[in-house]
Amino acid sequence: MRRLILLILLIVTQVAHGQMIEFDSDYEKKVLSSFDKDRSESLALLFAIKSEEFDEDKLTNRRSELDAFVKELKKSGFLDKPKKKKAKILFREVHDRFFRVYNESAYFDQIFSQGIYNCVTGTALYAEVCERLEIPYHIKEAPSHVYLVLYPNQESILLETTLPGGGFLAPSDKIKQEYVNGLVELKFVEASEVSRKGVNVVFEENYYEKSNVDLFTLGAFQYYNYAIEELGNKEYEKAFNAIEKALIIKKTDRFEYLQAVLLTNLIQDLKFESERDFILMSHFARIRNDEASKNYVLFNYQSFLEKNLIDNAEEQRVEEVYKYFVNELDSGELKEKVVKSTLYTFARYHFHTANYDKALIYADSLLGVNPKNVNAKSIIISCVRSKIEGKSGKRLNDLILDYLEEYSFLNENDQIISLRLNNLAYMTGTYFHSNEGVKGSKSLEELEELLKKDIDFQEKWVGMAFAEAGAYYYRKGKLNVAKSILKKGMKYCEDFPELKERLNIVNEVL
Repeated sequence: MRRLILLILLIVTQVAHGQMIEFDSDYEKKVLSSFDKDRSESLALLFAIKSEEFDEDKLTNRRSELDAFVKELKKSGFLDKPKKKKAKILFREVHDRFFRVYNESAYFDQIFSQGIYNCVTGTALYAEVCERLEIPYHIKEAPSHVYLVLYPNQESILLETTLPGGGFLAPSDKIKQEYVNGLVELKFVEASEVSRKGVNVVFEENYYEKSNVDLFTLGAFQYYNYAIEELGNKEYEKAFNAIEKALIIKKTDRFEYLQAVLLTNLIQDLKFESERDFILMSHFARIRNDEASKNYVLFNYQSFLEKNLIDNAEEQRVEEVYKYFVNELDSGELKEKVVKSTLYTFARYHFHTANYDKALIYADSLLGVNPKNVNAKSIIISCVRSKIEGKSGKRLNDLILDYLEEYSFLNENDQIISLRLNNLAYMTGTYFHSNEGVKGSKSLEELEELLKKDIDFQEKWVGMAFAEAGAYYYRKGKLNVAKSILKKGMKYCEDFPELKERLNIVNEVL
């Protein structure tokens, strides 16, 4: 039951698993927070980075500006041109209309506000225009660069956004054929593959980069580039925030590697005091995934528990940090150890503040995680002893029996069993002294069962129990029963005066 109560408490306090990200604007927060559910428009995502002054109204204006440009192209008879001619016109018109200055640190909205662009934002703009003109394209990712291929697997026209004088390349059919023939001669491809796929497809697969990305990924590249820039400035918090945003859009080895590098730098300055500190640590443990890193995380968390809960009694604060931290951890050994450490520390805290009911809840839950945990058993034993202290008689006996039923391991604890035995002896003597023979007989029977165990007891209670039982049966005239009980008591307490005296009295009468 106690475990069920704590389980309910933990479920109630859980928070959503996710990143602790600082957004530049409400617009960015809305776009990235809904990205998994709404991928209907790439344009909205491209404007999200560094969008402190961006909003839905500006998005509408930018969309209208882009649509107006496309409309002008269509009016000029653009759609009736041959493919290579269309590609050449498209390259020139976009460049002349939107691009002014190349800057590696540019972000998408700067194209519209200042004419500043780079290979990522320029390629994204060309792709957005192609979408509206229904021109097929591939976005190719090369090391540290992206570019467009128009009419892939057909004319395969390269559009290089960063070279205004020579950024347009339309290989002729003759060039493509010669290139593919060379691949066959060098045995890079089989002639049968060329026959099956066609020259255009084989040319693109081997001439251009193999990796295609989509427009959404270009949005992630913007955040990645910004993270790299801030890493160079040693602004690790800003860089980490940026790469976390990139990872919302796209998970790649490159992004996750940068995330690991940034985390390694960030944790060196952590004070291990806030929810964010431990969320960062959970990311660190998950990404590094080695024993040394996990032990480092666990050690700092345990130190946090000791300082804030045991030393400073900041219960609410520790609960807040715990619920964020544990929800960010992947299931596994580290998470289990964090849960155990938390349960144990809360159990100790509540025990030392004399809140034994709460201490029992946490200790019992720890026992549920690991039934052999000696720390949990020790706290339960201490709590039980504290709760039964000062009680006696039937109330104490019933309470001990309840605990023995709830915690079966207490049946092996000599201290608890000794307490029950002495109290049972006290009850037995009291019943017989009050002439409650039925209750006394039942209590005496239980007492004799406990005395079969090798457990320490107080002679004054056990001796008096048998002495009062003998006196009760003496008063009832059952002298042989009285003699038998008194002699049995002498086996346990042979020097107890009352037993000797009353046995002599019985013997004299017999």
